[in-house]
Amino acid sequence: MTNKERIKKLRDNAELAMASYGYFHLVGKKFHKKSKTRQKDTITQTDILDLTYKEYIAVESNPHKSDDEIKIGTLDGDFSP
Repeated sequence: MTNKERIKKLRDNAELAMASYGYFHLVGKKFHKKSKTRQKDTITQTDILDLTYKEYIAVESNPHKSDDEIKIGTLDGDFSP
């Protein structure tokens, strides 16, 4: 194995490790109502890793106020669709 092949293999492994560290506890939560395109949609696994939705806010309904939302995190995708 040449040095170039080793570097490519290490790079691929590093990208795989970065991809496996996603905020998957946000799956099933909703996008913030002020989101640009997806106000009422629920968050899927692909949304979490998708670069398109980077910095989007994930929320859940406030049990005490029906029209209020509680911020529980932001999406931090690093991969393009």
